[in-house]
Amino acid sequence: MQDAEEFEQEAKRLAARFEGVNKAKFAREHGIPGGASMVSQHIHGHRTIGLDAATAYARGFGVGLEEISRRLAAQVAKASHLHRTVPDAMVVRAEEPAPGYGYIRLPVLAEAAAGAGRVSPEYGEILSQVDVLESWARRSFGGNPSTLKLLTVRGHSMTGVVEDGDVLFIRPGSTFDDNGLYVYSVGDLLRVKRLTVRELDGQLLIESTDGSAPQVGSLADIGTRLHIHGKVVGAWGFKRT
Repeated sequence: MQDAEEFEQEAKRLAARFEGVNKAKFAREHGIPGGASMVSQHIHGHRTIGLDAATAYARGFGVGLEEISRRLAAQVAKASHLHRTVPDAMVVRAEEPAPGYGYIRLPVLAEAAAGAGRVSPEYGEILSQVDVLESWARRSFGGNPSTLKLLTVRGHSMTGVVEDGDVLFIRPGSTFDDNGLYVYSVGDLLRVKRLTVRELDGQLLIESTDGSAPQVGSLADIGTRLHIHGKVVGAWGFKRT
């Protein structure tokens, strides 16, 4: 697509988002450089959308940067200095005072065991940080990606689902909402296992993939003996070739 055509499409997409929206109020609340006048120039194609404005539009409308400008999103991804062993959407151990444009900063918490459990630093203690491309996180995990937390898994009892050293993306929460992979603690042991409710008797099964028999409990154990910290919504792992 030629630049002129791309700029025209950006303007049309932005104009569609502003249907029924008060431009002056939006510009004031979301810090659009140039205010309502600049918004009007952008949606009519009289001025090219810059990175500062595109980022403000994306945050104001709650969308990824590429939904405002694919051109700028591609530039951001290309310009970012990324670690070789992580996805193009992630920057490990960010040391900048603030995330780069289009990125959100997620905390890396204590390790959890895919095994019998391990004594770990208190869950919630931030050990490191990772900057993640917001549009990638929103597309991959849905919801509000800024609430996600990261955690490294250790052990081999969940092989085939998650592997030793994988980075887990956790949606924080203390309740069981459906069968799935959860991070939980029993006493001072932090674990990651699949929690399933058995249909016949409503018992809670704590399952591994290593061939061991599932542990059987009750939904009443959640919040008393078993404390859920969040549900695993994704995992990333690096494999040598």
